[in-house]
Amino acid sequence: MDGAVDFAGYERLLEHYLGQGVSGVFPLGTTGESPTLDEDEMEAIVERTVTLVAGRVPVFVGVGGNATRKVLATLKRFERHRFEGIVSVCPYRTSVNLANDMLLRLAELPTSSASRTRPATSPSRWTCCGPRPEGFAVMTGDDASFYTMLAHGAVTGISRALADELDRALKDAVV
Repeated sequence: MDGAVDFAGYERLLEHYLGQGVSGVFPLGTTGESPTLDEDEMEAIVERTVTLVAGRVPVFVGVGGNATRKVLATLKRFERHRFEGIVSVCPYRTSVNLANDMLLRLAELPTSSASRTRPATSPSRWTCCGPRPEGFAVMTGDDASFYTMLAHGAVTGISRALADELDRALKDAVV
């Protein structure tokens, strides 16, 4: 291994998951590859993702970190790509957590459409699954709490393809 991004492998994985019927793609997530990539590699991942997906499903790009100026510079660099939105995080290396009351205030903004929660082991997260603005989704971000969060009102999860497959099966069973 030479340390370079295996773009051919990445594109094969994208095609595989698209073929499995995922409902969206989330490159550069905080639990994925983004912490190990440099700016050029991140740019290439976004460009290849948007090009390969070609509108088949929404693309939400992970843009976050603990340095606000760096996040804003990344957003500026990504402006030339057409994707549906971003997923950002609180400054996660500074022990800052977004309080539920602030989350619900942000949910009122027309540019906010969803929140990925902390694990279901954090009881305070369950309260954000309760009353919230219409059209604002709460999603879980870890596989272990997927079903617990659904039971408390989350609508889906940002997870591996299997979770997306289970999500579709649950929706089909309910409808």
